[in-house]
Amino acid sequence: MNRFIILYPISLILLFTIFYFDTSIISTTINHFQQNLIIDAIREIFPHRVEENFIIISNNYKLSIDKACNGLVSIIFFIAPILVYKASINYKILAILIGYIILTLANIIRITFITYMVIEDRRNFSLSHDYIGNIFLLMVGIGLFMIFLRYNMKNYN
Repeated sequence: MNRFIILYPISLILLFTIFYFDTSIISTTINHFQQNLIIDAIREIFPHRVEENFIIISNNYKLSIDKACNGLVSIIFFIAPILVYKASINYKILAILIGYIILTLANIIRITFITYMVIEDRRNFSLSHDYIGNIFLLMVGIGLFMIFLRYNMKNYN
């Protein structure tokens, strides 16, 4: 437990530095890939509303899908504890891959929900984005980590 408490913040810092903050070509490339993946998925859902990295709500109002919306923050918060938790490397890799896919899909659902809420009424943005959408991603990530722990305990017992 002490090992986890010490290594978890270090893992977070390293993951954010390598994969999220604009510190290298690696982080820039990964963020652009993830952002484009999300934009392409949203374009399939709202084909006539997406222009570049914007979702057009009206002539005067649009939502921006930027780096902060690409879902990498929730993915990093999911991956960090897995990396430092005691488990086999194969199990960690499998959990990270499955978690990445599920969290990316959850983020697409979150952005779709926000868009529908804002189309209904622009005043819904803060509620749908800042509260419901972010809590949704947080709960999906926590749920995935709890599943990881549960199956890991079965494998070690």
